[in-house]
Amino acid sequence: MKFAYISLLLVWLIGAVCAGCIATADETRGIQKAQAETSLGKVLTINEIRTRLDQYLKKYVTLNAFYGDPRRECTGIPLTRSDWMIYDETNAIYVSGKRPPAGIEQYSRRDWGTPIEVQGVVKKTDKGVPYIFITEVKIRK
Repeated sequence: MKFAYISLLLVWLIGAVCAGCIATADETRGIQKAQAETSLGKVLTINEIRTRLDQYLKKYVTLNAFYGDPRRECTGIPLTRSDWMIYDETNAIYVSGKRPPAGIEQYSRRDWGTPIEVQGVVKKTDKGVPYIFITEVKIRK
């Protein structure tokens, strides 16, 4: 009898874990679909995203920007303590999901202004403040 309960529990546990894997795969497919819906590789500005948030919300975007300088104006507050800021000639925005690329020390003044390329999904906080959930980030040459 004990063996039957343990077997059922094990089957349920395996099913629960697999269901989590399927949800992750669905999220990946969602990002790939959003990637296909972007402006055919057009590199956007931060101000474009901020002023037309509804158009870019949940879309995969590419930004050529600079590693953030905290003296720049950036609306809202970071979602997590590991979030950081990027800026371009038009505006600034917080990013989440990945740390700065190798070669940039997070929170180091020495690295402020380093040119980077960011790819990710445009999202907004509960208070409606936009941010980028990064999927790829690299230093631009």
